Amino acid sequence: MYGARVSVTVGFATIALAIVVATAIGVSSAYFGGAWDLAVQRVVDAWLLVPVSRHHPVGDAVLGPGG
Repeated sequence: MYGARVSVTVGFATIALAIVVATAIGVSSAYFGGAWDLAVQRVVDAWLLVPVSRHHPVGDAVLGPGG
């Protein structure tokens, strides 16, 4: 069970890091505004253009081509 413990720990640590980084970027975008805010918005818009299934290889396998 040691391997599972390591995997779960790494998973939670990754999620915690993602939350901290995303929050820092969002707060800095709101605080500084201007060009930084616009750049962050454009990156988020570009990320959201990609269908959700394309972010997950399992979704691709389940939905098949063009899914």
